[in-house]
Amino acid sequence: MSDDLTVRRLRPGEPPPWELLLLADPSRPRVEVYLAAGLCCVATLAEAPPGEMRAGDATIGVFVLAATGAHVYELMNIAAARSFADDDDNARTHPIDLPR
Repeated sequence: MSDDLTVRRLRPGEPPPWELLLLADPSRPRVEVYLAAGLCCVATLAEAPPGEMRAGDATIGVFVLAATGAHVYELMNIAAARSFADDDDNARTHPIDLPR
């Protein structure tokens, strides 16, 4: 398996990873509310060169941040794919740059 981890904003028109979002918060109506107002980012593992998304790239994580004040953000949702989270070989940290 490749070790290419990418964290990026959800693209306009791209469907959110509902399966992952609902792992952390089973209320889809509530998720829809904070998803509409928040910043949703997905983590993918790929063998493609950085910046190139392939159809086979695996979304392995998601998080949603919501602004609650000036320079204050709340983490509303965070989830990792069970197949990734349960794999001890992948239980390591990866330095990331958050999308702006």
